Amino acid sequence: MFEVEISSMSPERFRSVLTAERFEAFERGVREARELLAGRVVWNINSTARGGGVAELLESLVAYARGTGVDVRWTVIEGTPDFFAVTKRIHNRLHGAMGDGGALDERARAVYEQVLADNLPALSERVRPGDVAIVHDPQPAGLIAALRAAGAAVIWRC
Repeated sequence: MFEVEISSMSPERFRSVLTAERFEAFERGVREARELLAGRVVWNINSTARGGGVAELLESLVAYARGTGVDVRWTVIEGTPDFFAVTKRIHNRLHGAMGDGGALDERARAVYEQVLADNLPALSERVRPGDVAIVHDPQPAGLIAALRAAGAAVIWRC
């Protein structure tokens, strides 16, 4: 598991594309978020730092959130080729497609659970009670119970 380093970007750049009213509402939301999340970390957890929709999304969202003063971070779990084959099957089937048609059996479950167990110690060192974890896609979804047990509020996004 590793953390993706993202610098902050000021959301002030949105002032020129929003009406004054909407930008004021945006600023109110930012103030409320900073108050609500003070002393907490918002963790984004996924399985790749490059390529794919989640990585593209997080690159800018994390930067803008950091630009508001909220402590937002991005961690990436690491896995084996077998793990990624299994999670691709899960993802495809969640969306109604058979994908490669491979099995989602006890062997696949063991592959999935082993990779998550390998990533869990590094994650457990980072996440604290009160933190927020946004878990992206099926790859890290098996970490949700451990994140909740660590006292984090968890959102699964797929």
